Amino acid sequence: MTWIIIFGFLILIVLWLLFSPVYLYIGTSESKYEAGLKGLIKFRLTQDNNGFPEIKARFLFFPYTISFYKSSEKISSKKKKSKKKKKIGNVKLKTLWLVMKIGRKIHHSFKIKKLTLTIDTGNVIRNAYLIPVFSFYYTNKIKLSVNYHQKNEIIFHTESTLFTILFGIITIFIKHKLKT
Repeated sequence: MTWIIIFGFLILIVLWLLFSPVYLYIGTSESKYEAGLKGLIKFRLTQDNNGFPEIKARFLFFPYTISFYKSSEKISSKKKKSKKKKKIGNVKLKTLWLVMKIGRKIHHSFKIKKLTLTIDTGNVIRNAYLIPVFSFYYTNKIKLSVNYHQKNEIIFHTESTLFTILFGIITIFIKHKLKT
């Protein structure tokens, strides 16, 4: 009986992972750049005290920080080590085409939750040309606008699930294998 409970619990965890949303949020007005799997992992791009970019990650309740800036001591010790150059082999056109199809499928699996774009090109005539184009694409989720106050900002929020991403990748692989 305990094995059934443990097995059921593991199935619930896997289903939760497959159907919990994967999200990407970009907000330039508030300098917020995040991506993650809701409830499990979150990555946030921030700046450290010196102004260099760093990624703050959180897995469950455990925070991690990944810094792109390395001190000069670490860099000088790495320069002393000899580096071996790796050879990159020829990539087959079929493999490249498969990777492009997978990337396209992943791109299309994400749905836009919110897109707000406010732009000023600096040219009044160009701004006037953008107004009818932006009004054509204006919906509840997509709000595009032109301003004349030299203010540029974007808020972009998109979500998907691991199930839709994996399902798309599996279908691409099956179609690819059936062609060959």
